[in-house]
Amino acid sequence: MHQEYAVEPAAIGSSWETFRYLIEKFGFQEGRLISRFPKRWERQVLEAAKAAEVSDMAYAKIVEKLKNKKRTAIIKSGRAYGSGLDAWVANARVAHAVKPFHAIIVQDDHDDDLLVTPQNLDEKHPLMLAPTTRNVSRTPQALADACLLLLCSAREVDIVDPYFDIQTARFTDPLRTLLALAYDSEKKDLFIRIHFLTNVKRRPTVEYVRQNVHQWVDNWVPDSFELHLYEWEELPDGEDFHDRFMLCDCGGLTIGAGFSAEVEPQTTNVGLMDEKNVQELRARFAPGATVYRQSGPAIRVKSNGDAEYIDPIDQ
Repeated sequence: MHQEYAVEPAAIGSSWETFRYLIEKFGFQEGRLISRFPKRWERQVLEAAKAAEVSDMAYAKIVEKLKNKKRTAIIKSGRAYGSGLDAWVANARVAHAVKPFHAIIVQDDHDDDLLVTPQNLDEKHPLMLAPTTRNVSRTPQALADACLLLLCSAREVDIVDPYFDIQTARFTDPLRTLLALAYDSEKKDLFIRIHFLTNVKRRPTVEYVRQNVHQWVDNWVPDSFELHLYEWEELPDGEDFHDRFMLCDCGGLTIGAGFSAEVEPQTTNVGLMDEKNVQELRARFAPGATVYRQSGPAIRVKSNGDAEYIDPIDQ
């Protein structure tokens, strides 16, 4: 769902005007993300700003903006840097050949359609076009790929799907695939809450789930991740529990048909979400929220499948 860009520190740090113009084009809600390439990318941007002799006020603004965008627009690259090459552009070309960027933004003009300068960019430029919605195949791999960059930047994730069923492979397979990809990307310390709607006719009791969840979750939740299950019921004359989301502390996605896999050629529409809207929706499932009523205690699921009750307000 998101496009990853390499941005030369000397290009974005050349002036406050250029920095401000570029940085606002990136974020999970924009569909464009800046790769942290190299690992100390932010520091190199600040060094470039100093070399360009931006004013003290402009420098302070750049520092603050980088801090604010650290988790909502700048992501871990996972690419090697500095393999005997001094120039940033040369390193970016090598990295792109191994794991492609959507585009590379550079300070100086190059005779290469992949490389573009800030002066030649606007939102209508072909390399800057970013879809806000996309049809995604409802396979575990495709659903996981659509969510991966967002999940890898998150510390907390709320998966909202009224029909989620931990007993059913079509729900657990996408989650299993996504967590494996995140772990392989060296993601650590992830807290996942799954919120679903109670169904007294078909859904087993909370106690049955607690006793038997090891049959459905067996060593595929990484040890450094936490997985909690929350069952909710609608209030009389209250909000419907209908829409499906992946809501994170850094952004969110709408997932039209939910987080469940089907055989091809079934697809679902996945869309980017406004950051403010994401946090408003997350608040519906926060401790003390009154939009829905929690149905029984929440369950903490361990990596080996063992499960225990947790207090509803225990986060």
